[in-house]
Amino acid sequence: MADIAKKWEKVRTDYARYIRVERRLSANTVAAYKRDMEEFSHFILRNYGVLPEQVEPTMIERFMAWMYDKNRSSASQARRLSGIKSFYNFLLLSDKVEQLPTEHVDTPRRERMLPDVLTVEEIDTGGRVFTTTGSGGNCFLGSHFPNSP
Repeated sequence: MADIAKKWEKVRTDYARYIRVERRLSANTVAAYKRDMEEFSHFILRNYGVLPEQVEPTMIERFMAWMYDKNRSSASQARRLSGIKSFYNFLLLSDKVEQLPTEHVDTPRRERMLPDVLTVEEIDTGGRVFTTTGSGGNCFLGSHFPNSP
């Protein structure tokens, strides 16, 4: 198991160098991807004990489900999956894997806030200008007719 962990560490180091030097990602992005890959590799080691090139799509899907169970936001889940996909693209370019285990793993849908709905009274004001504030921010409605009340 220690040999497998060392292999993960080496591949993660090579990947961090690749995204910093070759892809020229910012220091913050590199740091975030490194943290994400460390979390992913620890999950894989703890639950499956396999090398990076032995990871299967179902293992990645289980990792995504684990993040969901930990109440990670869909944006955080999507960023982690993006990093995992980038990692496996790097392994493909490096001839470490022949196919991408991430190819058919779906990105989590982002939560969308529904807009506030206008009341009948607000709609009935017709051409008059008014503003309203809701949980989603401010809404400004106004008339485009020059002589409206």
